[in-house]
Order: sequence, then C-alpha cells, then structure tokens
Amino acid sequence: MSLLLEAVFGLGLVAVAVLLVFGLFPTSQRSTTTAKNMATATNLARQELERQLLLPYASVVDAPPVPLPAITGTVNGVSSDTQFQLEVKTEEYAANERKGVLVVVSWDESGRHREARLEGLVVRY
Repeated sequence: MSLLLEAVFGLGLVAVAVLLVFGLFPTSQRSTTTAKNMATATNLARQELERQLLLPYASVVDAPPVPLPAITGTVNGVSSDTQFQLEVKTEEYAANERKGVLVVVSWDESGRHREARLEGLVVRY
C-alpha cells in the first residue's frame, strides 16, 4: 500500500512539474517577441538619429509621427507583422547654439503601446 501511495504521489509531482514547464512557453514567446521588437525599434531610432545629426543645423526640425512599412518577424516559427511609427522632436538650447534631438519609435504589441527613445545633440558650428 505504501509503495502505491508513493508512486501516485510521484506521478502527481511529475504532472505538476510538466504543467508548470508548459506554462512557461507562452511567456517565453511573448518575451522573445517583445525583445525582437525593442531591438528593431532601437535600431530604427538609431538610424534616424544618425541621419538627423548629419543634417545642417537649420534642417533639424520636428517631424510628426510617420508610419513605417510593416516589418515581418518570425519567432519560434510564428510570423507576425509589426507596424512602427517614427517621430522626431527637437528643442533649442543655449540661444540657438545647441539643439536637442529626440527620436521616438513606437508600436502596439499585445494591446500595449511601447516605444524606444534615443536622444542626441546638434551644435551650430
């Protein structure tokens, strides 16, 4: 009787452990997708910030949010399209000698608004 009880208890523990492990897969999928989107958004923001910093001082101006072409990504065999938006904000400092540039790339993911922000500084020569 004791051996049967131990076997049932052991099988119960194994079943609970298996259920917990399978519960981690959806969380892992969401985390991987979020990390992929954040890396993509940061790269897009970096490219735009570098482009803005190469412009002449007077040409660096605010730009309203612009939708970028959808980017398709595959995580664990599941494909998804993400629509990013790019926005540029500027702020004058030190009597028109310096200008702060903020590039914001935003997107919606799983019903939540997310964004990546990068800042730089343009100096009038």
